[in-house]
Amino acid sequence: SHSSSQTHEMVIKRLERIEIAAEMLKERYNELDYMIKKQSERENIEHFDLSEVIEERLVFLRSLYPSVTWDVSVESYAVNCDRIGLGKVIDNLIENGVKYSPKNPIITITLRDNIVSICDQGMGMDEITLMHIYDRYYQNDSTMAGYGIGLNLVKRYCDRYGIALHISSRLHEGTCVKLEFKKKGS
Repeated sequence: SHSSSQTHEMVIKRLERIEIAAEMLKERYNELDYMIKKQSERENIEHFDLSEVIEERLVFLRSLYPSVTWDVSVESYAVNCDRIGLGKVIDNLIENGVKYSPKNPIITITLRDNIVSICDQGMGMDEITLMHIYDRYYQNDSTMAGYGIGLNLVKRYCDRYGIALHISSRLHEGTCVKLEFKKKGS
């Protein structure tokens, strides 16, 4: 009957909302977890090669996302910052790229000179969403749930280490996030 298919729709909608809420809670938990660990351990500033951290995270992310095509081109570049935090930042940006992309995404990661760029060919964002992108709980629609919270963490990390963060995006074309590290001797 007509009414039973309607209730079926409602149940599915509700389940989708629950799923989104659960995802968001997971994001909150991860962020809190990170913050608490940050408070408890002294920040560990290390001198290391950026390309190593990217490659390291990719080993993990490749196994996590088998459907992704990775287009990676990294040169070496030495930096001084908190290595674990940087790993989290990279994870976060790549996961966002995967999350907001079609079924078999292509994620492009480059490191040239002092700039890391992580690009996807996903749904992208309009100017309005982009303007609010760092607002903690901003969601222009449920599909972007969790984007803000992750980027908030990324932004704080970048501000702390003087890394310039550039985000460019076009609706239905994809998003590029660039991390511009301080040039040597500046």
